[in-house]
Amino acid sequence: MIDILGGEAIRSAIERAEENDRLIVEVIEPLLRNKSWEDMNGIERRACVRALVVQAESEGELLGGLALLGIEDFSVAWHLSDPDDQTGQEARMLVKALGGLVSKNGALVMIMTPEEQF
Repeated sequence: MIDILGGEAIRSAIERAEENDRLIVEVIEPLLRNKSWEDMNGIERRACVRALVVQAESEGELLGGLALLGIEDFSVAWHLSDPDDQTGQEARMLVKALGGLVSKNGALVMIMTPEEQF
């Protein structure tokens, strides 16, 4: 069996992704004070959604944050697997390493609006 999580490339990619998420969270606050969802471009919207997801501890918290952004039509897929599940842990790490959305509590997240999929 191959140890996916033990590879240096995966660990490095996860560290970079986590650092990028920290930076996005820091810079998103001024953006949210100055622009509405409708006035944001695609990059700004992606940053807002990512900041909400990486800080969310529950699906309800994420849904509340999306509503506060002013997004009227959206759908959320939230999957939280058992923390002892090795396959689930590997999936979370791969999704995170590849730039996917993983919440603060480890849930895999996908958000869909009529215009975009995050």
